Amino acid sequence: MSDAIGFLDTMGRGAFAADPGGAYAEAVDALEIDDGQRAALRARDAAALGRLLQARAATTCLIMTPDGGEPLDAPDDDDRGQDDDDRDDDAPRPQPD
Repeated sequence: MSDAIGFLDTMGRGAFAADPGGAYAEAVDALEIDDGQRAALRARDAAALGRLLQARAATTCLIMTPDGGEPLDAPDDDDRGQDDDDRDDDAPRPQPD
């Protein structure tokens, strides 16, 4: 992971929430990165930093459904944790030990 990405990760964790100005500038100056990355971070220019780090402009996530093409339905909250009284009378019931 590049130092610039590690810095953004730290920043995303709220490291500069209390003092966004001074602490941020000092942290950027302390990084071992090239001048272009430093300038992009100082300017808070995400597009420029992305170009310098050869980042992708967009990321796509695709989800494939199983054969049959029908999406699976998630169980409703009502279906989870049914009481024994709600069960089908023909369904086998657990036997006490």
